[in-house]
Amino acid sequence: MPSGGAHRAVRLSPAVLVPTLRHPMASASAIGTLVSLAGAERVAVTVGTGFTGALTLGQRPVRWTFVADYVRALRGLLRGEQVEWNGAPIRMMQYPDFGPPRPIEIPILVGAAGPKGTAVARELGDGVFGAMRPVPGFDWSAVLTCDTVLDEGEHPDSERVLAAAGHAAGVTMHYAVEFGGVDRLPNGHMASGSAISGPGSGVCVFARGRGGPRRSPRWPSRPRTPRPARGCSARARTPC
Repeated sequence: MPSGGAHRAVRLSPAVLVPTLRHPMASASAIGTLVSLAGAERVAVTVGTGFTGALTLGQRPVRWTFVADYVRALRGLLRGEQVEWNGAPIRMMQYPDFGPPRPIEIPILVGAAGPKGTAVARELGDGVFGAMRPVPGFDWSAVLTCDTVLDEGEHPDSERVLAAAGHAAGVTMHYAVEFGGVDRLPNGHMASGSAISGPGSGVCVFARGRGGPRRSPRWPSRPRTPRPARGCSARARTPC
C-alpha cells in the first residue's frame, strides 16, 4: 500500500463496514493488516447497518441490535479476547509477525442518522459517521463528502469533474429516496411509480400519488426459501 507510507499524516478510515457482508473475524484481520502497515494511530473504521451496500444487493439494512453485537464482537477480537459469533467461539490467533500484537486499539465510529443509530454510537462508538451533514451532539462527527476542486473556468459537468465526483450521484439518490427528498432531485417531481435500482436488481422502490410520495422507500420483498419436510404434520399434530 504505497499511500500508507507516502502520506504519513493522512488517517486511513475504511467506512462503512457492513456486518452482513463481512464476518467480524475478517474485519478484525483486515484492520490488523492495515494497522501493521500504517500504525494504529492512523487507523479508524466505521460500522453501520449497510444502507447503500445492502441496497446494492437488494437487501434491507440490518437491525441496530445486530450492529451493536457486531461492534462488541469486533472490539473483543481486536483486544485479543475470545468472543462468540453465530454460536461459535472465535479469537485472533496469528503467530508473531503475522499480525500486530493484541490489543489493537483503534477508534470505531458508528454510521448513523436516526435515534436508534445515534444511541448505539453513544454507547459503543468513539464517534459518529453521517452522510451529507454532521450528526450533532458528538465530539467526533465525521461526514461523508464526495467533492472535487474546480479549476479556474472549469464547468461543473466537465468530463474530469464527473470522473472525480460523479459517483456521488448514486449515494445522493439513495439518500433522497430513503429520507423523502426525491422532489429535490433534478426532475424528481416527474417521478411516478419509479424504481431506483442497479442493473438487474430492484433495490429500492418508491411510489408517488397526487399528495407526494406515499412510501419512501418501499422495500422489495425477500424471496422465501421453502423449508424441507421433516415428516411432521400440523394437521396430524405430529411432533417436529
